[in-house]
Amino acid sequence: MASPFILLGLFLPLQCGIITSTPLNQIPQPYIVYMGRSSDNDRGENAEAVDSAAHLQLLSSIIPSQESARVEMKHHYSHAFKGFSAMLTKNEASTLSGHEKIISVFPDPMLKLHTTRSWDFLAQESGFRSSGFPHAVTTDVIIGVIDTASSIDRDFESTVLLGNGISFRGTAINFSNLTASKTYPLAYGADVASKFTPPSEASNCYPGSLDPKKAAGKIIVCVNSMPIVSKQIKKLVVEDAGAKGLIFIDEFEKGVPFDSGAFPFTTVGNDAGVHIIKYINKSRKKAEERKEYPYVHSLCIQIFIYLFREPAAITSNNIEKPLTNSTNGFANPHDMGAGELSPLKALNPGLVYETTAKDYLYFLCYYGYPENKVRAMSKLNFSCPKSSSEDLISNINYPSISIGHLSRNQGGRTIKRTLTNVALQNSTYIALIQSPKGLLVKVSPKKITYREGIRKASFKATFYGRDAQKGYNFGTITWFDGLHHVRTIFAVNVQ
Repeated sequence: MASPFILLGLFLPLQCGIITSTPLNQIPQPYIVYMGRSSDNDRGENAEAVDSAAHLQLLSSIIPSQESARVEMKHHYSHAFKGFSAMLTKNEASTLSGHEKIISVFPDPMLKLHTTRSWDFLAQESGFRSSGFPHAVTTDVIIGVIDTASSIDRDFESTVLLGNGISFRGTAINFSNLTASKTYPLAYGADVASKFTPPSEASNCYPGSLDPKKAAGKIIVCVNSMPIVSKQIKKLVVEDAGAKGLIFIDEFEKGVPFDSGAFPFTTVGNDAGVHIIKYINKSRKKAEERKEYPYVHSLCIQIFIYLFREPAAITSNNIEKPLTNSTNGFANPHDMGAGELSPLKALNPGLVYETTAKDYLYFLCYYGYPENKVRAMSKLNFSCPKSSSEDLISNINYPSISIGHLSRNQGGRTIKRTLTNVALQNSTYIALIQSPKGLLVKVSPKKITYREGIRKASFKATFYGRDAQKGYNFGTITWFDGLHHVRTIFAVNVQ
């Protein structure tokens, strides 16, 4: 009678060993289903209910009946775009992406919060807790930028070093090229006032209040006792007067960093401001005897960022050194794009590359998107070109040029661009080419002239890779008229 029990004991390990595991691509994950632009017109009160029913029907068609509990939407979108989000397996998402009414299906992963204290602030002020949000269906919720009007644990500091060796800390964000090894005359705004300007306006750096002959080459000190004119305008007033920098005295804004681009600018409070003005007055009295000027060593910009992040994420060495990427290698245009925007130069660029909405739709066609999906995204009666290929992307009128494949054995590859003149009617630009060794670049024509009634002109750039190094080659084509530098970066992959 013991035998059956022995046999059962022998079979048990076999039965326990038959354990199935779910493949990773079959584990449901959050996905967003994008169905194109939302309808601009009012479709009635029941429109959302109708859309929701249709979306649930789509889910029912791909989710197995034994898992019907997953036939639900996490989010429903109908304003910014049309679509929904749901828990799908990788195979289900792939199947759904082939549906004629669906443009794309992409993962909606949980992202790591890249701020320092925002979550703590929200939890304290709004009652949210780290246990997470309730898993309810929400409608048209797009989480973007949350401005908390609160302090953050980082400082953007600058140092004002006076000629007597005393220094003060200010607040600034700029990329000045001034160095501490050179000194500059220091002047109070009222002391460099233009003719017939009240001292009160000049001390506040009002438009037209500074005399360029007096202000040029100096660092100007301005106050904010009459805050009618913005910081940005005051900065432009001082910059247009030919000054080297601006020290702005404002007790209420002393801790708020102001982005002044490349122009040296710092904000200090009243305590530091009083000492700086006293230094100016004291030095002025000595100047009457020895013809000396008060001066500063410069606005030495120091940015202290107290963040919990990887060292590679705070790489910033754009001071007389080449830019580096996150792996500490030299950065190329793929890492940094076309460079930093210069707001002042952008006001008067000279020439521009006009890229239309249709150009971006052509890009999608060339990249391989079906015509019906391109139409769904644009809501336009648009047709893709009959011949579409990735090679045609290079001819879209974009400010940069990218060639994904240039064979050494083939002849030249020619790219066309059109430039629109937005400056003086009568102007002539010449082409300046900077190219890596071995990559031959020819531009035709080499000179472009704009006259009255002629705002647009085209040029062709031909690239020859026979002697170039394999891989991506980077360079620039710059159009120069004596004032404007209109730069086009190119990236050519030589094979």
